[in-house]
Amino acid sequence: MEKFQIVVGVIVSVATALIGWKTFELSASTESNNTHLKAIEQQLAETRFGFERIRDVYDRTERYLASTEQNESRGRVLVVLINSLPDSSLRSELLSVVTLDAKSNAVAARAADLKMGNTGVKSSTPHEASFFGDRSLRIDSETYKATTVGEFGFVDSKGISWTVPKGRVVNGASVPRTVWPILGAPLSSDYTIPIILRDYYAEIQTRPWQDVNRMFSESLLKAGVNQTKAAILYQAVVSFGPRWESKPPQ
Repeated sequence: MEKFQIVVGVIVSVATALIGWKTFELSASTESNNTHLKAIEQQLAETRFGFERIRDVYDRTERYLASTEQNESRGRVLVVLINSLPDSSLRSELLSVVTLDAKSNAVAARAADLKMGNTGVKSSTPHEASFFGDRSLRIDSETYKATTVGEFGFVDSKGISWTVPKGRVVNGASVPRTVWPILGAPLSSDYTIPIILRDYYAEIQTRPWQDVNRMFSESLLKAGVNQTKAAILYQAVVSFGPRWESKPPQ
């Protein structure tokens, strides 16, 4: 009888230990599952938030561009919202659409700058020996126009001097907006000074358009614009820019 009681006691002890261990394993497994479930819930919540945010920005962009009266301040805010999107391909696509379809040059330029990674409209500083004078610009970001602070110019490979006077107002109109998403907005790019030179001489038309375009090509390379970009810009102004019969200077 005594031996039987001992055996029973051992069996009970072992059973109790096994039950305790299984209970511990179940508790640990439940806690792990709960943690995993919480992580999944958090991930789903973040994904939903991200989708809703993207959808909101997309809807805002669509409404803004479809509006007959595009408020410039709202356009600037919209561009900032688009640039905050985490999806780089979607962000780039929306910025390109705003660049092409916004009615305001200032809004379009800001979208192009952000797509290209530029900080915005900037003044140019001298860096090539073939340029001369003060190439500083006074920028009006609201109208997207620049005014030359002083007289400056460029001497081309033929020794011909091209001068832009102080106080000249320009807006980079020689560059079609269709290429802004690729090359950047004209008043905040490495081709700003060459485009101002071309815009000025295309306006006054005192020299043949072929010579003006040749000067533009040379000044692009002298300003440090890479050859591929310079070729695109040259082709754009040749294809879409004006042609004229030169008239004598007044």
